[in-house]
Amino acid sequence: MKTMLGFMGAVMRLPMPWPLWLLVLVTVNMVAPLFFLGSVEAVAVLIVFGASAMIMMVLYAKYGFVRLLGVGHVAWLGLVPWLAFRLSENAVGSSLWLFIAAVIAADALSLIFDIADVVRYWRGDRAPQV
Repeated sequence: MKTMLGFMGAVMRLPMPWPLWLLVLVTVNMVAPLFFLGSVEAVAVLIVFGASAMIMMVLYAKYGFVRLLGVGHVAWLGLVPWLAFRLSENAVGSSLWLFIAAVIAADALSLIFDIADVVRYWRGDRAPQV
């Protein structure tokens, strides 16, 4: 619990717009799936989000709030393409289709940031972000 509280405190100390962006990611990956629990896509998003959060908590506990935390989203590299396939299996414009599209958009954009952050970490930028 102490690790999670420390992590959340670090998130809140990030400069804008990063706390808002993280709120979007939490909303799309943790809150929105609760409205679609009858779908395999929503369950997969929740499972991957939970696994990602656990990985990030372990990394945070060991290294602090550093760019390496982007590794926590590694499972999104599989989730996003799978969801893109599933998107075509749902009626365009349906609420489930819109949910899947939102997850794809948010998580794909986040992966771009994550990959850039992890590369910067591996190249020596290891200073805490807050």
